[in-house]
Amino acid sequence: MRVLVDTDVVLDLMLKRPTFYHDAFALWRAGDQGRYERFIAAITPVNAYYIARKFLGAASARQAISDLLTASNICAIDEYVLTTAHSSPIADFEDAVQIYAAVHAGMDVIVTRNGPDYAGSPIPVLTPADLLARLAHQTP
Repeated sequence: MRVLVDTDVVLDLMLKRPTFYHDAFALWRAGDQGRYERFIAAITPVNAYYIARKFLGAASARQAISDLLTASNICAIDEYVLTTAHSSPIADFEDAVQIYAAVHAGMDVIVTRNGPDYAGSPIPVLTPADLLARLAHQTP
């Protein structure tokens, strides 16, 4: 299963956000175990660094981005993705960019904890907990 992990889930992991860290960590570990193929949108490292450096400092944020890039496949953002996102009915442009990067790259699902922001996505949208439950029912 090809899964785009959205920026907020990445930040939950990087910043160890108390309410969300457990599911983000379990999801990341499942990807490390090969239970799904992990992707991020090309915009995710940029946005994650911008936010993480405020909490972790520049050096730690750069290391976290290095780890992220090593551990993830990247969904490209090109003119097609940007123009499709811009002309879509999705209200938040950044979310639309992530959705259409996922669509263009052939993702099976997007994982986010902000499902309402992804309303109108042409591919399924799950929370980290939902994907973990789905993975738990798969035959290894």
